[in-house]
Amino acid sequence: MAPDPTADGIRQHAHEILQRAEFNRHESLLERFFSWLGDHFPSVSFGGGGGGPGFLGDLVTLALLAGIVVLLVLLVRALMRRVRVEKPEKLDDLSIKLEDGRDASDWRSEAERLEAAGQWREAMRARYRELVRSLIEDGVLDDLPGRTTGEYRFEYVKARPTNASPFGALTDLFEGVWYGGIDTDASDNQRFRQLAAEARRREPVSV
Repeated sequence: MAPDPTADGIRQHAHEILQRAEFNRHESLLERFFSWLGDHFPSVSFGGGGGGPGFLGDLVTLALLAGIVVLLVLLVRALMRRVRVEKPEKLDDLSIKLEDGRDASDWRSEAERLEAAGQWREAMRARYRELVRSLIEDGVLDDLPGRTTGEYRFEYVKARPTNASPFGALTDLFEGVWYGGIDTDASDNQRFRQLAAEARRREPVSV
């Protein structure tokens, strides 16, 4: 029966195994890349240097690397263009600025100018400002700076609860276009104007 190997004997045996040739091959990342190119392009030498096939191989390698880098740059730029979107109004400022000294007719004139130019998003904001200013002039809404669309909706519903639906619908439409970045066109503008006309309609006085 063979004696049990000692710890020193095990270490010595392991050291002898690790000294074999198959365990002494350490390739750098570049060498592995050259090997990969050699496997896929066996007719071209990718080693050596100075001249002959090795030199030609180095030139081909550099050309391939340059091409890969260019393709990666173009790919990244293309992806960045696809994910880049125009940001709508800053979401940390949802207030509606009515600007002192401008009445409803002023905002109506600006809306008509923007509509004629096909600037539907800006035109809808001008129409919303026209509506709010007209409701302030009618005493439906309070003229307080820094009000948001949600605050105007809440105040309108309190003042005209039976006619709240048109104002709520036009508010949703405006918020989606101005703050949500939804595409808009002439048909949305026409719908907004119809809803605004309904919202301006006075409620019948009960007798």
